[in-house]
Amino acid sequence: MQMAEEESWNLDNIVVLGNLESFISRNFDLIAICEAMITFGRMAEVREERKIFVGTNGFEFGQIIVGIEDHFKEALMNLSFIRHEILDVLNLSWLDHMLA
Repeated sequence: MQMAEEESWNLDNIVVLGNLESFISRNFDLIAICEAMITFGRMAEVREERKIFVGTNGFEFGQIIVGIEDHFKEALMNLSFIRHEILDVLNLSWLDHMLA
């Protein structure tokens, strides 16, 4: 069945390109999250096995790192709850979850 010429699609290029740009941006966000997961590759380690910082402030530095890692894990868990919405560019709550 062929579509008649007068029945061609009527698209708003600005809306289509805007949604495409949002989709591409969302994918770059996901890449950044994956790169951060690689950076925090220690996440699978048991805390007792982790390397410690030496020096007079070593313990404090270690605590700061653990706090950052815990915050990152919490953010990942929050994103996992909305995984079905991540690539939906019409759903604007993604940014709220990213910045939470």
